[in-house]
Amino acid sequence: MKKIIIDCNIFDKMIFDKDLLLQSLGEYEYFIISIQYDELKKIPNSKKEWRESLLSLIDILKITTVYTTPAIYGKVKYGLAKYGGDTDAFNKILKTTRSNINDALIASSAISHEYILITDDNELRRKMKNNNYEVMTYSELLNDIKNIVHKV
Repeated sequence: MKKIIIDCNIFDKMIFDKDLLLQSLGEYEYFIISIQYDELKKIPNSKKEWRESLLSLIDILKITTVYTTPAIYGKVKYGLAKYGGDTDAFNKILKTTRSNINDALIASSAISHEYILITDDNELRRKMKNNNYEVMTYSELLNDIKNIVHKV
């Protein structure tokens, strides 16, 4: 079974492919970290239906929240991060401006848990590939799922 962490920039796309993604549950397990769940919950009430659709996708696809690693003070709620975690991957992904802390946490958590990161962020993908970490685009994931579904 392939285990993946989904970058935030993928959630909006997943709504439209829900039926195909459901067919992948025998081959893929989906994960997020608490920061992502919190971001989804912060979608404003003016987009309440969209927010509820995205949050329901977590239940439908059985998306599990895993520990964030490393623990960054002020970013992750106590008890939801792995303290003393490996910071090497985090530092390799983090921009010198520190403007992508959440992306670096998502990526380093994927790396730490030995999951594949699914992202359409070109810069993040480049950093992942340059450091030999597992990463796929959303379209690559969909193509893989389609290949699996058509074999059955």
